[in-house]
Amino acid sequence: MHISSKIALGFIAGLLALSPHAARAQWPPAPITPPPLLLPTSGPPVIVVPVEPSGPLPEPTQLAVARGFDRARIGVGYRASFVRDPSFDAFSRSGLMSQLSLDATYAFVSVGRFALASGVAWDFGSLQGLFDGFDVSLQVHRFTVPIEARYVLTPWLYGFGRVAPGAALYRARVTELGAPLEGGPWVPAADFSGGFSILLGPHGVERPGVARVWLTPEVGYGLAGDYSIDLESRRGPIVDASVPNTLGALSVRGPFVRASIGMTL
Repeated sequence: MHISSKIALGFIAGLLALSPHAARAQWPPAPITPPPLLLPTSGPPVIVVPVEPSGPLPEPTQLAVARGFDRARIGVGYRASFVRDPSFDAFSRSGLMSQLSLDATYAFVSVGRFALASGVAWDFGSLQGLFDGFDVSLQVHRFTVPIEARYVLTPWLYGFGRVAPGAALYRARVTELGAPLEGGPWVPAADFSGGFSILLGPHGVERPGVARVWLTPEVGYGLAGDYSIDLESRRGPIVDASVPNTLGALSVRGPFVRASIGMTL
């Protein structure tokens, strides 16, 4: 076969390959099948989004006693003393003496649920009475140093026992004939008491700088020494011999109850 014949045959074969039939056989191209998607057998993944709490956090399970911002406490309350001494009858037939109570303490020891606190306290009361037919006023001041052992029962309740040594001032005054007579001896005194402190609020997580308010009922016994109150005139000697110059021995001691409101920081 001549070379020209071979070239002609090759040209014809190329035309056949480019014919519409051949083009239809090759178009469109076969789609590419992607590999199968392997899904996890344990279920779709879970996305956890943290959510800020909308309410107060639960109280901690461990009790923090006398925190650095909760050691100081100040309180104000009412004290009712029941004096059993007969010398007190001139001022109160029932033996009841009402007093204003103020105190400030600081917890300087804290071990687990136990705390030890100390501070200063002042109780003040005033009465009017008759002595030998003369009007007599009596003021009683008690200045003590309370030493208080506390035991935390729950975050909102603790019990305590208190010993408070100190001194009492009996200040008596008789006004007669224009010559006031006064006397004010100091005597040793002490209180022994116990009670509970109940948190009124705020509850929840404690925060520095936020005061917490406590209600504290308390019962105890108060001691004070006997002393004869000598009366002296501020304007010179007593002219009228009928005016008493002494009130005799007096002792303000007996059981008492106290209720106070305290704030801790």
